[in-house]
Amino acid sequence: MANYEETSSNFTHDVFLISSPNGNSKTFTDYIYQALLDSKITTVRYSSDEDITTTMEKCRISMVVLCENYAYSTKCLDELVKIIDSYDTKRKEVCVIFYKVEPSDVWFQKNCYERSLIEHEKSLGRDSETVKGWRMALSRICDLGGQHCKEDKYESGYIRKIVKDTSAKLPPPVPSEIKHPIGLDSRFEQLKSLIDIEPNNPVCMLGIYGEAGIGKTTLASYLYNKIRHQFEVASFLTNIREKSNNNNIIDLKDLQRTLLYETVKETQTVVETTFEGHSQIKDKLRHKRVLLILDNVNSIEQLKALAGGCDWFGSGSRIIITTRVEIETELDKHHASIRKYKIRS
Repeated sequence: MANYEETSSNFTHDVFLISSPNGNSKTFTDYIYQALLDSKITTVRYSSDEDITTTMEKCRISMVVLCENYAYSTKCLDELVKIIDSYDTKRKEVCVIFYKVEPSDVWFQKNCYERSLIEHEKSLGRDSETVKGWRMALSRICDLGGQHCKEDKYESGYIRKIVKDTSAKLPPPVPSEIKHPIGLDSRFEQLKSLIDIEPNNPVCMLGIYGEAGIGKTTLASYLYNKIRHQFEVASFLTNIREKSNNNNIIDLKDLQRTLLYETVKETQTVVETTFEGHSQIKDKLRHKRVLLILDNVNSIEQLKALAGGCDWFGSGSRIIITTRVEIETELDKHHASIRKYKIRS
């Protein structure tokens, strides 16, 4: 598994969308781009005038649309090599779409892909290391699977599935909408200085506490929306106090399963005991840079079940806890170095 420095990045967009500028997929790619934006998935399209490495590293997912003409473009093939390298070394997500081209043609470089690479070999030489790299990247991209879009009449269905699958790979949005952000910017700056979100810093836990109804959840939501793109995975567990009634073991296990689903998309997780949940969370997240919001916590048992220690999470992770003022002193019992921020009216 890649280490933290290899996997984390300061993301500014969700998706980096790449396709052949002159291929038969241009209109289809236009529709995908608009559908992603309509679904609030921030997307940037590749431009030949920009540095692909810099742009790609700022995006959480690379989406490649492979069509009949794709391999005729040396720039497109260069892009593919960089995407595969980023996948292999940094485990960056890749979404592959085969548009009116057989995956086997790409994988084994047959038909139009064979013809295009023969042309490249004529200009660069049959033993060119560049062409060998392109061939390897074409075969490797097929190993990742993907959507196979064959017919025009089903394109809208393909696009809906592409958007749905892409959304499932992204951190979940905060469920509550912030309608009145007045005054939140100054508090956000105070919190940002407290948690110091530079990626190479150690894991940090922060408790936001104050009286009931003073705006702890609103502030945590605002913080989450502002910084979640800078983390590898993220989860916002709302109203834990109500969801784990009297620290019921079944409820705590449900929360552990939710955390695993929202961060690593574990859909078939079996958690027999909360202790087993501890082990799974630590095993799945200790190499990832995590942003975790635990909203409305009212007991140490809840913290132990969901964020038992800093060693559960990868370097640079930030664990934010909102709680009422009456149990603020309990935070110290959970973790000696936990930082605290009190909201005052």
